[in-house]
Amino acid sequence: MASTEWPLIIFTILTQMAVGTYIVLAILRALLAKKIEPQTAAKLTNIGLLAVGPVMAVALLISLFHLGSPLIAFYSIANLGTSWLSREILFSGLFFFLWIISYYFIMKNKSGNALNWITAIVGLLAVFSMSNIYSSSIMPAWMAADTFVSFFGTTIVLGLLASAATVGFAAKGEKLQEVTVSLLQRVSLLTLAVIVLQLIFLPEYLSGLAGGGQAGQTSAQLLSASYSFPMLLHWLLTVIGAALLTYVLYKKGSEKLMTLPAGTIYLAFIIVLAGEFVGRFLFYASAVPIRIG
Repeated sequence: MASTEWPLIIFTILTQMAVGTYIVLAILRALLAKKIEPQTAAKLTNIGLLAVGPVMAVALLISLFHLGSPLIAFYSIANLGTSWLSREILFSGLFFFLWIISYYFIMKNKSGNALNWITAIVGLLAVFSMSNIYSSSIMPAWMAADTFVSFFGTTIVLGLLASAATVGFAAKGEKLQEVTVSLLQRVSLLTLAVIVLQLIFLPEYLSGLAGGGQAGQTSAQLLSASYSFPMLLHWLLTVIGAALLTYVLYKKGSEKLMTLPAGTIYLAFIIVLAGEFVGRFLFYASAVPIRIG
């Protein structure tokens, strides 16, 4: 894999995590505000929503290392009608801009759900555009539906884990009400469910590559031979991290008031994040282009 792919690895992972975290926290905030004091719901989610901006800003800056200069990024937007790259740049930048506006209103306690959902939709459009860039390439490993499964899976999984971690940080050892803990438990179960769905889809993806042309067969061979250990490591890390989150949240989940085991939640998030980076490395390393001519 070329060293020039590392900015793309970091950009795609951070962008998807930022979008997923914003969406999950916006939903958690809305649900909690209906069941507990709105001030408490705001306190538990404000830090995470704040963190989305710096993460997205780093992602956008990192992307410039791949494009070469901000000027190239500016000219890339000119092809919105035909280029998924142009749409990715537009929606990623627009998501960051809308985050600035929405967070300003959140801090003023004037944030409405409409602005949050618009921001969330724009973020999803950024991930969708990102997925289409690769699925419309000449790489069989990217042309399959697995690209959408992988990118949106990462968006959901890292969004859920990062949200749980930031809520744990915001709680700062305080006792949380049962309704809050219950929502976080559902977050952990949803994380496991998304990972399981990705694993169910994996054999079909690999068999599709192996049964395709020479480029697809080469990619399948790379994944089953040269990169078999990184692929195993990717799934082990994501499953272990998600399982750890579920275990610690359900261990004392029957208590009416519960102090979140923040340290363990951070560890679960770091393990899954590491797994996603390994998986994204494989995404680029296993791609072999179709020979033309």
